[in-house]
Amino acid sequence: MSKRLNGEGHIRQRKDGRWETQLTVDGKRVSIYGKTAEDVAAKRDDARGRIEREEPVVDSTQRLRDYIEHWCDTALEASDRAESTKSLYAGLARRHIVPVLGDRTLAKLRKTDVDGLLVKLKRAGLSESTRRQIYVVLRAILDDAKLDGLLAANTAAKVKRPTVTATEARYLTVDEVTGLLAAAEGLRYAIVLKLLAVTGARKGEALAWRWSDLTIGKDGTGVLKISRTLGRLDGELRFGPTKSKRSREVPIGPAVVTMLKAHRAAQAAERLAAGDQWQDNGLIFATEHGTPVEPRNILRSIEIAAKRAKWIDDEGVEHVGLDDTVVHTLRHSAATAWLEGGLHLKAVSTLLGHHSISVTADIYGHVSEPVTRAAIDGLTARLGL
Repeated sequence: MSKRLNGEGHIRQRKDGRWETQLTVDGKRVSIYGKTAEDVAAKRDDARGRIEREEPVVDSTQRLRDYIEHWCDTALEASDRAESTKSLYAGLARRHIVPVLGDRTLAKLRKTDVDGLLVKLKRAGLSESTRRQIYVVLRAILDDAKLDGLLAANTAAKVKRPTVTATEARYLTVDEVTGLLAAAEGLRYAIVLKLLAVTGARKGEALAWRWSDLTIGKDGTGVLKISRTLGRLDGELRFGPTKSKRSREVPIGPAVVTMLKAHRAAQAAERLAAGDQWQDNGLIFATEHGTPVEPRNILRSIEIAAKRAKWIDDEGVEHVGLDDTVVHTLRHSAATAWLEGGLHLKAVSTLLGHHSISVTADIYGHVSEPVTRAAIDGLTARLGL
């Protein structure tokens, strides 16, 4: 319902020297002050414009820190964002926005305040991606403040979103991955690394796999369904939806199926040994007592394997150790191998569970040139040119 404006907005000078006018909005008197009559007239005209646009006559004097707490408990919690994203946004707001801008009122928040926040974050050494995330959170907070009728405009929207320098994803060659997996033999979670290398799944997705997610065909091949993920949220291990909130299926070959069957037999033996201490969660990868695997254990496994991995470079020289190798490197390595093998970008995007094919193209642009060249050279050869 539109606000109703009554009165002429007559301007008068007060005894203290300030100038004032009053407007009646929805039956309530609103005073507007200024140092000069012209200043008050401009504010009055702005107020009338706000009313016509169904915006608040004046912005709220509520402190930003108080609104952020309210926002975390209401708008953020009620949103359809993933639980991990909600926890991330609340943490970024409380750790980085509140200490710098928390005492500002919504009404007095200026573009230069947002600029200053970003400058302080940069000087504090925060990465480009983290600074952009914090900006996104602040903008979301002020968007909701505007929808709540506390602001006429989102101040953060006047500031350009921080850019993030594009970097190529770190990946390993097939020979390097082979050396890494060989070095992981004997580790309890070596099989997790092998599945990650083959499927390109995320660590949390693999640790959330249940035996019911595995389908084995008559020809010995199989399919693994990816529909959820495992991660720490507020200090607790929790299952949740995948990053894209959509399920997908990844095909696996007979050798991988055989490996999983052997793993299931070993798990059955562990279950017998655990007796009544076994907790049946139906997980493919579990602890000795059937409980979910702590994701950090997978990080430790790949750190160990990467340090002792042996691999041979293009010149035939043997090396020991793979620098800058993390669990996610296996995902990038799988995607790169698929693309270099000629798999269509759309199929790779589907296997990885990306929101769109453009995301895949941005991350794996480093393989486009050799793949394109190979395609052109192949066509040239077939044409006999």
